[in-house]
Amino acid sequence: MGESPTAEERVHTPNGVALLLLFRDLPALHCGLSLRSGGVSEQPFASLNLGGSTPDRPAAVAENRRRFYHAAELDPSQVARMHQVHGAQVATVSKAGDVGEADGLVTREPGLALLVTAADCLPVFLADLEAGVIGALHAGWRGILAGVIDAGIEAARAAGAVPERLLVTLGPAIGSCCFEVGPDVAERFDPATHRPGRRGRPHLDLAAAVRLRLVRAGIDNGAIRGPWACTRCRSDLFFSARTGEPTGRMVGFVARHPPA
Repeated sequence: MGESPTAEERVHTPNGVALLLLFRDLPALHCGLSLRSGGVSEQPFASLNLGGSTPDRPAAVAENRRRFYHAAELDPSQVARMHQVHGAQVATVSKAGDVGEADGLVTREPGLALLVTAADCLPVFLADLEAGVIGALHAGWRGILAGVIDAGIEAARAAGAVPERLLVTLGPAIGSCCFEVGPDVAERFDPATHRPGRRGRPHLDLAAAVRLRLVRAGIDNGAIRGPWACTRCRSDLFFSARTGEPTGRMVGFVARHPPA
């Protein structure tokens, strides 16, 4: 699973905090994802756990967030956050703060960073640079079936984006190599997005399911990048909820630099 360059080639470690940088060839965008090293949390949350809903020590999460914002060069007062619920609600925002329950954020506001939390689900980042529109979506299997991808594209369109101009990066997520689901789940997806596993149960490819929906919505397949790695296979780099024990959370971010 993945495309060149590899995840390792994109890792940046300012002050020891590991970040996976995305859209690096586009100076107008600041986009990436926290990895699991560089924080203070102890196992099983070691070490850069950013998830406030996890049973980690609150003081450790707070320190991890401080380190993350500093390393990612993000101003905590200029970020928009959401409480993800595996649905299809996408909020269009013009200011920082917590929007409540949603699984996607869209903005035209330069300098405002959109945050998405992940640990196996697929973070999806959208940008139409001509329109000045960016988005961040949280796509697990439930959200995909609920329609979060279509809702995200529609919210971007309503903000002025043109689907044919959208650039998309799919962040790391659990791959079809590791994502075993029940037949009742697999049958709700396009047959091209799942295959039989070693134990006879279906294995679902989240990234393929998202890519299929993006293309059907009018986005050029060549404008879709990633995914970069399987979070379960590379649990040395990423938090994964499929390891059989409690785990931390990573945070993805995207912002558009203000015009010079």
